[in-house]
Amino acid sequence: MSELAAIVERVRPSKVRVLYVDWAVHGEQVFEDGQFAVSSLQPAGGGGTDLTKAFDYVKEKRYEPQAMIVFTDCETPFGTAPEYPVLWAVTSKRISAPHGRTVHIDV
Repeated sequence: MSELAAIVERVRPSKVRVLYVDWAVHGEQVFEDGQFAVSSLQPAGGGGTDLTKAFDYVKEKRYEPQAMIVFTDCETPFGTAPEYPVLWAVTSKRISAPHGRTVHIDV
């Protein structure tokens, strides 16, 4: 969560939508106008991961993100690239996503 907080602090987006995804989307929180706070996050889920569910959810809800940042170990199906940029923040140094841009982070 500290990585997300640092990104929000630096970029200062007008809206941050946080999805909690494992094998399904289990929760969503929206923060607007600089109101993002790590202490307000309410993680849900925690099983095997299928991040295609996140992309499907965004499409079904007709959200139009400017970008998506995915924090993952990359042990997931990736699906096809969405029409918006995806930054994969990956905790495994061995794996890179097949689309979007991958950065490796230490946890």
